[in-house]
Amino acid sequence: MTFFSPIVITASGSICAVIPLETPISLVLHAFLYIFHYICLHIYHK
Repeated sequence: MTFFSPIVITASGSICAVIPLETPISLVLHAFLYIFHYICLHIYHK
């Protein structure tokens, strides 16, 4: 799971740079990436 975390951060960072936050699609993407990252961290810490 540690391997996925930098990929998720990098992917969300590049998505942030390309897609403006005002669009609904990017809001959904941000929420999904945030939840996915949180789950990864939660599983890793257990």
